[in-house]
Amino acid sequence: MNSSALENLTESSELWIFGYGSLLWKPNFEYSSKVIGHIEGFERRFWQGSIVHRGTADSPGRVATVVPSQNGKVWGIAYQLCGEEEILGAMDHLNVRECQLGGYVCYTTEFYPKKNKKISSHDKKNPLPNCDVLLYFATPDNELYMGVTSTKNLAEQIATTEGVCGHNVEYIIKIADFMREDVSNEEVDDYLQDLEKHILAFLKKKRICWKNLTYGSKHRHECTLLSMNSIPEMETSMSVSSTYRGTPLITSHGASSSDSGSLDSVLSR
Repeated sequence: MNSSALENLTESSELWIFGYGSLLWKPNFEYSSKVIGHIEGFERRFWQGSIVHRGTADSPGRVATVVPSQNGKVWGIAYQLCGEEEILGAMDHLNVRECQLGGYVCYTTEFYPKKNKKISSHDKKNPLPNCDVLLYFATPDNELYMGVTSTKNLAEQIATTEGVCGHNVEYIIKIADFMREDVSNEEVDDYLQDLEKHILAFLKKKRICWKNLTYGSKHRHECTLLSMNSIPEMETSMSVSSTYRGTPLITSHGASSSDSGSLDSVLSR
């Protein structure tokens, strides 16, 4: 991580981090409160490769990033960090998890809290109506960026990969469950729903029970599939470039293995 960028971030006594992928259920850092809401001008897409958390170098998985979209909206959770200890602890952790291992960069954008949604808070403070958040996302020039492909190919790739944190299918279903359980009355993510349907259809065709891939996650679906079976290799997708808006703060080029964020702490993503 760039030391000057980190210094600028910690000058404030408060910082908000926006999560839209695995940060939804496993931030792995201390925070003061969290609130469900959305950012605008982006769409969630599974165009970033994962060779650690949800895949391997030989069989990369797919994880979420966001891409610019004029009318887009991405739902997630904003985590409030208060004070130097929480801010430094989270930034050290995320520098390893998102930048060093994930290939992401960091921008700022505006966050809109969900109306009438209770906030989980250690000190019971409420956030501002809107606030700036740090947003981690992948750019097409990083080596893990896999880009756009057909929903069919994407679903088959996700259905055939796993990493140190579990199966790639689990990752998708947990995000879909967040949308169903916490954002159901606000908005439907058609892209995510369609991808999940393709994944479940592929698993059914291969006679694989999706619940066997989710390691005890809580779901509402009924499993009518059979036991595990072998699956063919993934297909490779082509890259796509985009132009991003926001305020750039941190790039993955500044991350190194000597950063204080522990690799052990991020390998539970």
